[in-house]
Amino acid sequence: MALLSLLPMLGMAKPIAFAKGTTVMAEYGAGTMNEVQLFYAPRYWYSVGGGWLELTSEDGSKQRHVTYLRGNLLAKRWNLPGAQANVFAWGGLGRATGNDF
Repeated sequence: MALLSLLPMLGMAKPIAFAKGTTVMAEYGAGTMNEVQLFYAPRYWYSVGGGWLELTSEDGSKQRHVTYLRGNLLAKRWNLPGAQANVFAWGGLGRATGNDF
């Protein structure tokens, strides 16, 4: 149990992603949301990539599908003795389709 109390001390400041790193994320949300994202970070402070998002109403009557390309930028970081703060900016282009608009 004493070792578990040391885990917060092991946390270190991390970049948005490691330079030349790839990130793959997938999320499933209780049958009403599915999302997959793939990003590549040429440098630690920015990444580019894309994703796919599917939203379904709880009764299944409404659906939306979104595909997008996005850029992420770590605009500012503060490393404090006991904390870290980050400001991110992102933007992109995408397309949405659905049966309720």
